[in-house]
Amino acid sequence: LPEGWEGHLAPRSSTFKTWGIIQTNSVGVVDDTYIGDNDQWHMPVYCLQGKDLESENGEEVKGTWIRKGDKIGQFRIMEVMPEIE
Repeated sequence: LPEGWEGHLAPRSSTFKTWGIIQTNSVGVVDDTYIGDNDQWHMPVYCLQGKDLESENGEEVKGTWIRKGDKIGQFRIMEVMPEIE
């Protein structure tokens, strides 16, 4: 992120309803010290509602599967707010 900018990572409004998970720290704030080309940002979640799922080999499992491309969060990049005196 450029200097003076930060990112906010928040769950989507449908995240709990769809997957039964909540973001553990409510909103993640990424500051401008993350400036590398290979940085990875993760969203820690806690599963509160395991659902009956069928695995690829046909076994029934309790849990939540989140696959690449599933929209569980949103990331916004914004200018850092000035300090209030």
